Amino acid sequence: MAIVRPINLIIILLTMIVVQSNIYAHAGQETRLGFQWWLKLLIMLILAASGNVINDIWDQKVDAINKGSKQLIGRVITPLQAKRLYGILIFFLFILSFQIYLVTQKAVLIYVPLAMAVGLYIYTPVLKRFTWVGNIWVSACIGFVPLWVTMGKWNWTFHSDIFIRIFFLALMAFFVNWIREIVKDMMDAEGDEQCGYQSLSIAYGNPFAIKVVRFFLSVLFLLIGVYTFWSEQRNGGGYVAIVLLWIPCGMLLWKTAKSWSTTTPKKVSFFLKTWMLLALIQFYFS
Repeated sequence: MAIVRPINLIIILLTMIVVQSNIYAHAGQETRLGFQWWLKLLIMLILAASGNVINDIWDQKVDAINKGSKQLIGRVITPLQAKRLYGILIFFLFILSFQIYLVTQKAVLIYVPLAMAVGLYIYTPVLKRFTWVGNIWVSACIGFVPLWVTMGKWNWTFHSDIFIRIFFLALMAFFVNWIREIVKDMMDAEGDEQCGYQSLSIAYGNPFAIKVVRFFLSVLFLLIGVYTFWSEQRNGGGYVAIVLLWIPCGMLLWKTAKSWSTTTPKKVSFFLKTWMLLALIQFYFS
């Protein structure tokens, strides 16, 4: 169903598989997807799906302006059906969160998903009315996915190779999605402004938002460079990161610095989602 954004859910699934595989590969063991991992996967998928559904429920007026006939609620699903779907997802989130607590006896594994659910619920009506806050929150939730795999089971030291690798992946996911949130807000500015949301492009204008996008692309470019150098020094594989991550990011940075048109935000958003898939491929094979 389109309202839960299946492509985004697939990316979450692949991210958690890749991180789990790296953890066991680092320990020289065959990958195992145990009961705890499946619980974590279902919790994160339900969280993401519920966040997408409640966002569409809150954004009916905005979507009517920005998307017109492509609006999901009212065309694909009725408002009442959307609310019922959200209620079902939250119900199962509570059940699974309590179940993983019973399995692990780690209270953090029940508090974290429920806190994220509350944050996603208030994202549209509250957080989007504050410049920066909404984008940072959503990006942090997505960037948290790789770290979620490790919670409650492994105790990493902060200087361990595997923790650094997972942290880099989380940091890259955070910046990629922060940039995507900014450019998506630029595309939705008309409806957002009428509903009182304060995205960067509304609060400070498109020229400022474009500068922020270019700045964060520069940060991402430098971050990949650091990761590539570190990876090559540790266990090789730096050339793969250069080809799959560093060069494409540099090309995007160069193109956005050279010119910016009304179609650029959509192209940047699509490119970054594709780039994140390349990052997962590089992470899996390195």
